Amino acid sequence: MKKMINIYLVVVLFIFLLPSINALEFDNRIRDYDEETRTIIIDDNFGLGGDLVRIKLEDNTYVCGIDCSAIWNVTIYDDEDNFLGDLVFEQIEGIGGVGEHKFEFVSGYERITVNEYGVDCGRRDDSGRCARVITGTHEEQKPIWTSFNPERKLPVGEYIIRLSGKKQFHDTIDWIPTFYGKEVREWAFWASSPPTSYWKFNEANRATEAIDDLGLNNLTLLDLTLTGFVPGKLANAWNGSFGAGAPEVLNHSGSSQFAFGTDDFTIAYWVNGTVGGGYSFMRTDDTATTGWGISKLGPGNHSFGSNNAAVLDSALNVSNSSWNRIVWVREGTGSDEFKVYVNNRNTANTTFANDLSDASGNLTIRVPTAGFVGIDDLQFYNGFAWSVADVDFDWNSGVGREANITTPEITISLDTPADNTNIQVDLLNFSATATPITANLTNSSLIIYNGTTTIFNQSSLTMDSSSNSTNYSIFNLVRGTYLWNIQICGLANNASGSSICIAGVSNRTLTIASSPIDSSFPEFTYETAQETFQENVTLLPGDTVTSVDFIYNGTSNTATSTLISGNNFTLQSTIDIPTSAISENTTDFFFSLNLNTGQDNLSTHTHSVGVINLSLFGQGIGGLGYINFTFQNETTAQEKVNATFSSTWSYFLGSGAINKTFTFVNSSENAEYVFQFHPQNRTLFTDMTTDYSNGESQQRTFDPTLLTLTNTTLLQTLLLLPTSDGLFQQFVTQTLLGATVPDVSFVINRSIGGVSTEISSGATDGSGFASIFLNPDFTYTAIFTKILFSDNAFSFQPSSQLRTVVMGGATTAVTNGSTISVNTTFLINPTNTSLANGTDFVFSFNVTSSQPIDLISMNITNSSGFQVGFQSDTSATIISQTINTGENRTFVGTFIIATGNETLVVKKVWNIGIEFVGDYSIFRQFTLYTTYGFRDFIRFILVLSFIAGVLIFMTTGETFDTSESKIGVALLLIWAFSIVGWLTIPGPPVVSANEAITELARFSNQYGIAILSSGAGIFFIARRIFT
Repeated sequence: MKKMINIYLVVVLFIFLLPSINALEFDNRIRDYDEETRTIIIDDNFGLGGDLVRIKLEDNTYVCGIDCSAIWNVTIYDDEDNFLGDLVFEQIEGIGGVGEHKFEFVSGYERITVNEYGVDCGRRDDSGRCARVITGTHEEQKPIWTSFNPERKLPVGEYIIRLSGKKQFHDTIDWIPTFYGKEVREWAFWASSPPTSYWKFNEANRATEAIDDLGLNNLTLLDLTLTGFVPGKLANAWNGSFGAGAPEVLNHSGSSQFAFGTDDFTIAYWVNGTVGGGYSFMRTDDTATTGWGISKLGPGNHSFGSNNAAVLDSALNVSNSSWNRIVWVREGTGSDEFKVYVNNRNTANTTFANDLSDASGNLTIRVPTAGFVGIDDLQFYNGFAWSVADVDFDWNSGVGREANITTPEITISLDTPADNTNIQVDLLNFSATATPITANLTNSSLIIYNGTTTIFNQSSLTMDSSSNSTNYSIFNLVRGTYLWNIQICGLANNASGSSICIAGVSNRTLTIASSPIDSSFPEFTYETAQETFQENVTLLPGDTVTSVDFIYNGTSNTATSTLISGNNFTLQSTIDIPTSAISENTTDFFFSLNLNTGQDNLSTHTHSVGVINLSLFGQGIGGLGYINFTFQNETTAQEKVNATFSSTWSYFLGSGAINKTFTFVNSSENAEYVFQFHPQNRTLFTDMTTDYSNGESQQRTFDPTLLTLTNTTLLQTLLLLPTSDGLFQQFVTQTLLGATVPDVSFVINRSIGGVSTEISSGATDGSGFASIFLNPDFTYTAIFTKILFSDNAFSFQPSSQLRTVVMGGATTAVTNGSTISVNTTFLINPTNTSLANGTDFVFSFNVTSSQPIDLISMNITNSSGFQVGFQSDTSATIISQTINTGENRTFVGTFIIATGNETLVVKKVWNIGIEFVGDYSIFRQFTLYTTYGFRDFIRFILVLSFIAGVLIFMTTGETFDTSESKIGVALLLIWAFSIVGWLTIPGPPVVSANEAITELARFSNQYGIAILSSGAGIFFIARRIFT
């Protein structure tokens, strides 16, 4: 019995432990490895348990700089074990290892639009190549990569997995994964690659060859009399312009080494020059179908071309008298995989699949006779595309670095002074330290240039291996900027005894001038914003400041200097940021000191400038409304209405010295107009004016003083007045002596609900005239203002008469109208202020004067400014013209009388409608009475009389209060009169920020009487029926 129990226990334990036994990896094995397809199959239980996983190495960056990757196609057949047990990176070359790595899988695909390109030979660049143009598009699928942890079980299925890692540029790494417990060593390396061709251009001046550091493709100078090797970016550079003559050419016979086919490639070089004409800079044969070339264009850009057509432009001026690193990279032939980098910035991409296999021509580098400083550190990589990290490694924070071809026999570091040192001394110590590896030191040389080519000092010292440092004391350093370097030489410590000379990696810059202490400026700002820039500086002994300029984005601005103590000063300038300065950390600025001893330009700084944008909500960038315009009638009901909108804006963030303009016009009628602004966290200042109107109302103008807007939306209600309810009040502004005062600003207000509300605003025209459409039933207040004049504020009730506004307090003399107005009379017809539409009228201007008149003219325009009539004469007489009023609403007449010294301008406005002021019909008089004279009270009396008459007519001896039919008829009549608005309660309505409350208030105004009457009527009818 006990034995049976033990057996049962063993069986139970086996059942519980069976999953753990299955999960063990010791019985897994690599069943098959296909070297040709690079596919591995791992199975279980020594081959008896079936396949676990199939892994195919689909892609691998066999040659890579910093960014490396491998892609696997993985099929999981059984998920009992972890997919990845371990990953080892073995260092083959170098010492850096792999700094970081990650795994990703394809979690889906997205569709992208890819441009298709052709050529347009009707357009050509400076080098004569055809322009590249977009001819169409097509869609492609792009995988979506999602990070995941592979050291876990993966569900059964198929996967595309990518391993990405970062190594040192010159390292070679063997990556070894362990899948399902099995180490896989059969796959690949991540190897470094030296350039396939490399020219440092470090030869001595007047050398006839540029040596390829790989010893393969030396470049020969075709004109042996003009070559020049000068200080460059890293050491020396070739400038090809020593002396005068034809353009210089460096040449390599045959170009098979530079025929890239359809492979990846990288071309990198430093270049320095000035903007000039275009020319072919470097090429095999860019006119051939499978050749290539790089041209320098007139604006200073570099352009890559093939088959006599442009392919990709650097998009930046690289001929700006500075050293620029240009890198062309083809990382495949797909969408946007041909890239160009300028100074570590990817400036442009395109699709470029051309086969560049042409090797029939020579590789040539050609420069003009002037305007070219040099080319330095030219590298070719055939079959290797630099990644973004590789470009950054080569850029080396703008210092640059030479390619690592061989281990140098001597290394050198420049010690003092540091690069870009700015000091105020005339005695300075220069030093360098050398580390001899396979050489014995012999001598060193210090060269100081006070420009790019002029030698200021050249000194030599003897050295030996007992001391690896060298020091120079240089006197009499005067104000200026210097380039310097130290070269140390030695003899090989082997049987060859060959010599070697190594200079510092790059020339250092030294400035003897005023020295900056610290600075303060915004790292990011926006166009039109007002910003303050400040820098503290120490002057050279004996220097005094005469003036200071602040150079921002190439433009000089005023600046101030304030003495702190001793020779220390604070320089400051406050400016509005120009709209031309928009950039990403490339807008430059510096202070320029004008001193008694010369001029000092301090260090150049850069920052970023963003764009500002004002737009209609939903049409531009932004998202938060800054101002919301709505419209309502100025009438008693003040109902909301729609309107057209024509506006111009001048907006800015700073003082307004720099501003942007925006015009918005909408000819259809809308209920509101909301305007948004970017950036959404800044206060906006704007000087704007808008004209608005609708089909029932006359046009009005809103021209406020400077508006200050934020992302808390300003609600601005603009008032309109129906044409039938108003008239044009005309104003003219004059001095006390009757002289015209033009361009006077005005604001018209009216009290609505006890609140002073702006009705219209604007300015008088050049003749001092303004016309505003107002309601004659209401009293308005007006204020007219202009600099040098006293304000004129008054209350008035509109009429059709011209109102003269006297502007007092001016100190200027009377100039306009002083003589003409005394000696001249005139008569304007028609004398009415309103005209019927669709009718012919004779418009005339009759002038009599006792003095010579040079010109009289009559110009008749409609409300849109369109000229409908014009007459003129050169003497005092009568001029006239018959004009049909048509469907116009307004005619404006401008009448001019001019002498040799003076001009008098008179304006008159005629309102045009179905009936005119001289119409005395019963209909017209009733309309005027109900429109203006007690109309609300009279309408109420008429309603009561009508209802009473109907009820009397229906009464035939019955008791009124017991007749539900009469009550029903009365209610129906009350609702009918309410619907047409004859029982609307007069007075200003309630206006609330809550739209529902506002609408409820308007509903109760119109239907309040009907609702109360209906309540009482239903009560009496119910009492009659149920009692």
